[in-house]
Amino acid sequence: MYLEFFNLGKSPFRQPPDLEFYFPLKQYESASAYLAYSILNSEGVVLLTGEDGVGKSLLIQKLMAQFDYASVVARVFQTQLDDTSLLRAILVEFGQKAFGLDKVELLDQLNSFLIDSYVNSVQPVIIIDDVQHLDVRALVELRLLLGLETDKVVIPQIVLVGTRAIEDKLQLPELSSLNSYIHLRKHLVPLGLEETSDYIRFRLAVAGGAEREVFLADAIESIYAHTKGIPRKINILCDTAMMCAFADECREINAGLIDTALLELGWETKDPENSDSYNSTASLLSR
Repeated sequence: MYLEFFNLGKSPFRQPPDLEFYFPLKQYESASAYLAYSILNSEGVVLLTGEDGVGKSLLIQKLMAQFDYASVVARVFQTQLDDTSLLRAILVEFGQKAFGLDKVELLDQLNSFLIDSYVNSVQPVIIIDDVQHLDVRALVELRLLLGLETDKVVIPQIVLVGTRAIEDKLQLPELSSLNSYIHLRKHLVPLGLEETSDYIRFRLAVAGGAEREVFLADAIESIYAHTKGIPRKINILCDTAMMCAFADECREINAGLIDTALLELGWETKDPENSDSYNSTASLLSR
């Protein structure tokens, strides 16, 4: 590995998302604060969207770390489910036995669990990842769970996480009721060029490499151009570039090494941006 070569204590661009490498970008901090406030104040459904790899999973990890003993969380990752399968998955995530039960029994058990949690001052939170893949019937079932609202709070709190595609699905007539329950919508966007530069330096610093620059300005420009500021893609490309630099015994990474990494990954190596606006923006790092 390249860690010793670059004098690093840990891998700076490792996957999957790790809270130790949470980058406190303004949009992340804002979304985190709003999501936490809405959930802790029992305001119903919140929606977090953004394209794949933009940082939603890490933000949800941060959010879950804020929950204390007064909360119980069910996080569902497998979302190609129908209504019955979703109910079963939620119950399993809540630590309940849910196998061998039909839909009516699942609903009864889940309702009982949610009410018991509320009575015992424990807040149940349901987090659905990749919600855009859920069957419409399953989304309708989520709305029905919100029928447990009391005169003071909504039970349970639901966090929907996915791409913009869920917004289109929520426009379906049968989902209008669920759509109306969404109290907060937050959308994450890719990083800009300077944010990409800061992100790379931040992760290297966390990994123990704060003493010097590893990625030169032209390398960062190329990384931004080929990843469009998507953190997951940045991580993959940077990790591969550092492997290539290690193989070539280069302690500084320039645009040429990024091209080598792109070839290793099988990504497009031609400059994906030819517009004057891109060239103008890219010049910021070389000033």
